[in-house]
Amino acid sequence: MAAAAVRREASTSSATVVMVELVPESSDVRVMDIRPLLRLMDIATCAAAEKHTGVNCVTASMGDVVFEHIPMAGEMLELTATPVFAGRTSLDVGITVISVGDAGIRRFVCYASFTYVTTRGPEGHKRFCPPLTEEPSDPDDDSHGESELTKKWARTIAYYRRSLIKVEMKSASLTKNESGVGFGFETEFSEVVLPAHQNHMNHTFGGIVMGWMAKAALAEASRRSKRRVGTLLIRSVLRVEFTTGSDVSDHLIFRPRLNAIFDGGQSAEIEVRVSKRCIASGKECDMNVGCFYISGYHTKGEKVDKPFDATETFGWSALDKDIQKRITADAHWRRRLLLARRRLLGGIGEAVEWHPSLQDEAPLLTILAVLRLVHNEDKEDGWEEFYCLRKRKKTITSSIIARASTRSKDIGRTKTYVSGFNLEVTPGEPLGRKHTFILRGRAMVLNTTVPALFNIIKNKRTQWDELCGSIKVIEEKQEGKQENDREDTSTTVKWDVVEHEALTPEGALAMGYLFCWKTRSIPKKHVPLCLIRAWRIGKNDDTAVLASQSVCHPEAAKGSLTQVLPSGWFLSPVKDASGNNVGVSVTYVVEHDLVYLRRLAPVLKDRSIVETMASSTERWFYKLASITSKEASPEAT
Repeated sequence: MAAAAVRREASTSSATVVMVELVPESSDVRVMDIRPLLRLMDIATCAAAEKHTGVNCVTASMGDVVFEHIPMAGEMLELTATPVFAGRTSLDVGITVISVGDAGIRRFVCYASFTYVTTRGPEGHKRFCPPLTEEPSDPDDDSHGESELTKKWARTIAYYRRSLIKVEMKSASLTKNESGVGFGFETEFSEVVLPAHQNHMNHTFGGIVMGWMAKAALAEASRRSKRRVGTLLIRSVLRVEFTTGSDVSDHLIFRPRLNAIFDGGQSAEIEVRVSKRCIASGKECDMNVGCFYISGYHTKGEKVDKPFDATETFGWSALDKDIQKRITADAHWRRRLLLARRRLLGGIGEAVEWHPSLQDEAPLLTILAVLRLVHNEDKEDGWEEFYCLRKRKKTITSSIIARASTRSKDIGRTKTYVSGFNLEVTPGEPLGRKHTFILRGRAMVLNTTVPALFNIIKNKRTQWDELCGSIKVIEEKQEGKQENDREDTSTTVKWDVVEHEALTPEGALAMGYLFCWKTRSIPKKHVPLCLIRAWRIGKNDDTAVLASQSVCHPEAAKGSLTQVLPSGWFLSPVKDASGNNVGVSVTYVVEHDLVYLRRLAPVLKDRSIVETMASSTERWFYKLASITSKEASPEAT
């Protein structure tokens, strides 16, 4: 009889594993070979998985790795692995890699997600993963460790990553049995598993196999591009699936195939399938499969080149045309979903290419990204108060609320009521984004309710935003659509995709946009933006959130390519000591791309750019309050 499996308690903090590694100096090689890094990432995540579960674990899959910075020779790497999602017998471990260079400059290298499965016990019984719990911590001690918000965000992202991967697996799975020359795999490479390749469970180490797969992918890319391997780089690993393992003396066969070429030849997807061959019988069984994205690299300068021929026929003459089309279409679909996950889960990259399969997860993740910024009070994220038009620091206090309740009889007059306005700014680096900054404004708008103010923000933007010409709905959520069953989404989430006509200065794409704005000389020009708007109103109208970000919709006007990073509003009621509603607490957050703004305003320093955007945010608050006071009625209080 199998022994009963018992879950034990374990905290995410106690299971975190930190490793460091030095990138060796070399006179011939400027950047680090990615293969050793994949092995290190596997070691660190395996250690975190086993530290959390208390038993040996095996790698089931890894993926969604995008290298934002390729480590350079002489840098030091910091790898931090933490469990982020626990199933019954599986565990997701997230790992962040940071490089430390000259003057202590830290650069974000990549984030990856590994899935592990617990091994069975001595009697063959399943051993379950402990649930993720948090260590009791001293609220006054912020000297080490992640904040509670950061940990919850990591778990949320892990949950939705699984949901988005299921979307991909339904239509473009890599697990189909197509591992032969008849399917375009024209070359093969062999490796023999030696004792040095074993892990601590006497099986082939997964990191070694991933390194071999990366080598096969680079070899195929070199063959197809006719470029030496030193001028090619692995920029991303979509996913590597480990369906079965191997042992010492096994012969592993690696078959790479170029599936598609992107961006006119800048990059390509190389699929690598791994099989295990029996020496005696010669029979093979499928073992691993994975996809690698490879692009060129210039040793002199950082110019992006095009190593692949966009007219490449891939040498698929033996393949049926329908199969060729499906292989290429699946590759483009996988890349589209990888970029969507990168944008929705990490806030990195270009705007999401809209597709009906994203209509469940994309609105929720847009809202969650905004709520993360709304509620983020972590001191390590560098929030600082920022003063622009009004130089006084104000916070919402009980005295302000008391004074607001005495003004309730004056509603309907032209006087504007805004109390406790405060503006904060922080760079995007602590949240994993380079060259961005985040503004967060907070205030109390008096003599209104959450539904009334939400209606003005959502439906009357042209009245309070001087740079909004019009808003046209392209697509919206159909009533009766099944909702996600996650607990924190029990209230209805609605969404639409809109064409937002922005009014910007003439010649804004060239230079001087912010300069003209700052000097109030604004020759206007219409620029279409395509946004997804997602909103949720709490039970009893107690809270409301409206979030938006850029998407690429097929029905959007041509030229709607301007990047708009996540932004949104969060509303909650403010009551006096007697429980009467006296106003609404309003929080607005927006993330700006500093590189884009620098290009628009080359004459301005970064401080002036931030001040200009902050001034616009502050004006919005006062205009909202002005519109609210004009539309208010005695029933509003």
